[in-house]
Amino acid sequence: QELQRSNDDLLHFAGVVSHDLKEPVRKIKTFNSILKNEYKADFSENAKKFLQKVDQSAQRMQNIIEGILAYSTLDKRSQPVEKINLDLVIENIKTDLELIINEKGAILVISELPEIEGAPILIHQLFYNLVHNALKFSKADEPPRVIITSNIVSNQEGIELLEIKIKDNGIGLDPVFAEKIFDAFERLHSKDEFEGNGLGLAMCRKIAERHNGSITASGEKDNGAEFTVILPVKQAEYYI
Repeated sequence: QELQRSNDDLLHFAGVVSHDLKEPVRKIKTFNSILKNEYKADFSENAKKFLQKVDQSAQRMQNIIEGILAYSTLDKRSQPVEKINLDLVIENIKTDLELIINEKGAILVISELPEIEGAPILIHQLFYNLVHNALKFSKADEPPRVIITSNIVSNQEGIELLEIKIKDNGIGLDPVFAEKIFDAFERLHSKDEFEGNGLGLAMCRKIAERHNGSITASGEKDNGAEFTVILPVKQAEYYI
């Protein structure tokens, strides 16, 4: 009970602090933008570079704050269970990620996916994070190739489960870290190599477990990674 209370306090603290940090970061971005746009003629090339770095750092901080807020509130809001068209979810994600897909010349190979039950906003977040990761951790000299396949299986109790595999040809994953990458704030690469807040995969695991499912990772260093998501086709409750 003490540990649970401590965890709850920590998540509450993270939520409050993150919320309070949003406003000053927004102001930094706003005033920096005014400086860049209204006074650009008065700045040297060096000064312009510094303003750009301020903007990038403020954006990074905003991403981290939003990640912490989303992570700390994930368990607190019950979501209604609905039927979810996973093909439509993936299409929407492709639209969301259109810029990075075009920039990297990415190829997405997606088999037809079945309907499942779940919380639409959370399922979208789960697969958005996984597809975005596959695109982000690509090799510099090779366009990303993301293959999404699915299969219906049954567990020992005869419950139908959907197994979805998301495989990429990116920088890969050392099997030693296959479990560690799901820890909150865990980063295997420096922020200068790959942008992120270290919460994406931790959120994926939370979402999968909240749907009475699971997520695992496998791969080889320099030879791509594969994420396996297993979710019940039907949920036992009306809210999760």
